[in-house]
Amino acid sequence: AGKRVVAVAAGGSFSLALTSEGRVFAWGLNDQGQLGDGSERTFSSEPVEVVSGGVLAGVRVTQIHGGVTHALALTSSGRVVTWGGNARGQLGIGQSGGLSRVPVALDSPEWAQRRITDIATGPAASHSLAVAEDGGLYAWGSNYFLQCGLRRKEVDRLRAALISHPLLEAGVSSISAGV
Repeated sequence: AGKRVVAVAAGGSFSLALTSEGRVFAWGLNDQGQLGDGSERTFSSEPVEVVSGGVLAGVRVTQIHGGVTHALALTSSGRVVTWGGNARGQLGIGQSGGLSRVPVALDSPEWAQRRITDIATGPAASHSLAVAEDGGLYAWGSNYFLQCGLRRKEVDRLRAALISHPLLEAGVSSISAGV
């Protein structure tokens, strides 16, 4: 109530809303921590605020995206935060399995000192993408359909890594992710 919503995003079975103040709200399924509110409830039919302390303390979120069981947010300082399920490494924290019920910073050594300008999640394939201010395209999570740029679909990418290809040499300015 009294909030102005400036963006919405749909995940696998949950939804996200971003307010003009840069706060994030979520509702729907929470079996993998998709709501990001720290609770262990199975679902919420009402929007609940994603934990605004921790890595989001005093931070303004500018973009939101929902994957199958995880969510991504981009802050005004160009930092990526993530929460939810991690079965295929989609949180980008260096391991697969488990979950995070609260937002965690995705501080990839690959993009250290780079500001991220755009993010996207694969709504059905548990992967994520990010674009850095220098035009570099980064991917992590499930690589089952080779969507993370690895040549073997049996290998998931557990941390964000630059996708190198001649097509991308000029740089990328915006992204979207599919299955």
